[in-house]
Formats: sequence, C-alpha cells, structure tokens
Amino acid sequence: MFLIFLICIAVVFLIVVVGGASSKHQTDKLQAEIKKLSDLGIHFSRQSHVSNSLFIALDHLTKKLVIIQLINGSAFTTILNFDEIYDCEVSKNGTMIYKKSATRTIGGALIGGALSGGVGAIVGGLSGASKAQEKIDKIELKIITKDITKNSVWITFYDSKKDLGMMQETMLREAETWKDTVSLIIDMNS
Repeated sequence: MFLIFLICIAVVFLIVVVGGASSKHQTDKLQAEIKKLSDLGIHFSRQSHVSNSLFIALDHLTKKLVIIQLINGSAFTTILNFDEIYDCEVSKNGTMIYKKSATRTIGGALIGGALSGGVGAIVGGLSGASKAQEKIDKIELKIITKDITKNSVWITFYDSKKDLGMMQETMLREAETWKDTVSLIIDMNS
C-alpha cells in the first residue's frame, strides 16, 4: 500500500514538472517570435497574451494586426495589414454568433456582458426573455482577408478540451475585445 502511495506521488510530481517545463518552453517561443517582430520594426500599441499559446496584438502606426499561435510546439505568426482584413466572425461551439464584413454586420447576443452562472455557463439566446444556460466548449474568431494566399485565420480563444486551467470568463472577454477591434478595423477601411 505504501509503495502504491509513493508511485502515485512520483507520477503527480512528474506531471507537474513536465507541465511546467512545457509551459516555460511555450512562453520562451512566444517571446522569441515577439522579439523577431520588434526587430522588424513592429511595435505593439495594444497586445494580449491570451494564453501561453496565443498572442494577438496590433501596431496602429504601421496598421498591422499580428497573431502568434503555438500549435504542436511550432510557432505560427500571421501579420495582416489593416486594409487586408475583409470580414470577421465569432463562433461559439461551432455556430456563428457574430459576423462583420466590409459590406454588413450580423449580430446577436455575444459573449461580453452576458456572462452568468459561473464558468461553463452563459446566458444564451437573442431575446431578453431567454434565460437558458449553455455550456461553452469553444470560442473562435475567424478573420477573412482579401489575400487569396492567406484568406482566413482562425483564432481559438477558448477550447474546453485544451484550456482546462484557463479562466473561461477571461477568454470570453478577450474574444469580445478582439472581435470589437477587428470590427473597428473593418469600419476604418470601408
């Protein structure tokens, strides 16, 4: 019995050590990518370290939106000129709940200000009479560009399968903030 207890403690210790090293490695990769961008003359007027695998920022002087995503240990950096951005969509659990394009806006009850019931629940629906709570598994922002070679960028702000330790409400607010930012960029260029 004592041996099983020692083995369990050793396994937990290894999980903590390996997880901490992985998180440090991701942070280092993000910082290296940010340094490269700074060396290229991109200086962020607004930025968010959404998680240790997602960084999004903008440089309003050079009119660039920068997204750095770490996927399977590799850093993917996307730099979009403001005038390349054509459309943005927000989806919740795979269903589009907001769309803004250079030609129109479709909106519904989105995420900010509607949080209720703690982590894992949000007041849903488009009518004020609806009080049903819905579990959120995934929140994504899709940016569609005018560039045929990189015509869309998906940004996952929250994924319940991957972001178990992340604060869901914080991620929802970040998605709302960046949806608003991209929508304003589209309006400025229309």
